[in-house]
Amino acid sequence: MRVLVLVRDDLRFMRGRAVADSRGNMPRILAAVAAGLGGIQGLHDAGLCHADIRNDHPLIECATGSYQWIDVDLDEDSPAFDVWSAGNILHCVAGRGFVTFHEAIRARPELASQLWRRTAPSSFRIA
Repeated sequence: MRVLVLVRDDLRFMRGRAVADSRGNMPRILAAVAAGLGGIQGLHDAGLCHADIRNDHPLIECATGSYQWIDVDLDEDSPAFDVWSAGNILHCVAGRGFVTFHEAIRARPELASQLWRRTAPSSFRIA
């Protein structure tokens, strides 16, 4: 939201408006992310996984404002990585930040066997 205030009169940036709830979150974005995750649930229900969920892979469709997933790698293994990665997107939207694999494993070592090193984007790989 600070960015929108900062650049609101700067013609080099797009125009936007954000409305925050009492905790500083943006409800419309949270609702759109939740709706988009319904698509991922559909894959899981069919026994598939997106396998490359990250913050730059849901695109916002201009006409509807809905989230559309891109770069679907489709995997038939465990949905654990999808769930963890979707949580990271929600954490970024609601908590304004990311949790790296390294941080997650340091906090909860038992997760190490469930996080896929081969699929993680380089910015989330364990150091």
